[in-house]
Amino acid sequence: MPVKPGTDAALALAIARWMIDNKQYDANFLRNTSQTGANAHGETSWCNATYLVRLDNKTLLRAPDAGLNGTKDDFVVASNGTSVVYNSVEQADLEADLVVNSIPCKSVFTLYRERVQEKTLAEYANICDIDVGLITQIARDFAAAGKGAVSDHYRGPVQH
Repeated sequence: MPVKPGTDAALALAIARWMIDNKQYDANFLRNTSQTGANAHGETSWCNATYLVRLDNKTLLRAPDAGLNGTKDDFVVASNGTSVVYNSVEQADLEADLVVNSIPCKSVFTLYRERVQEKTLAEYANICDIDVGLITQIARDFAAAGKGAVSDHYRGPVQH
């Protein structure tokens, strides 16, 4: 991609914006809360997309702060709109915006979606100096490749 130097992050956000807007992401993978969930749903790994983030200090919510049984190392997710310890369910709500024990929280995925939707594709394209059509095609190709897609972050993205 002939991205304008220093705008790699904007390009990545644009691609993510298209993928989220068009629901071209792997929700099955993203909803897994632990290795147990991943195994049960045919995945080799999991991520923290469902984990709740405290909006007061931008850290991951832990069980004791949520008023749940668990240790300070136990994360909290939302399952059917209710807060639970992450390893008590195999999959959790990808989108979450709730108050837990008087603490406003959102899921990692919700915060990411909100971030990528701060700008339109046209605004991202203007930042990168890349045509919206090209960004859209790259996003489509990336999404179509599924788990076979690869992004090499050797230069630009890792520099800033």
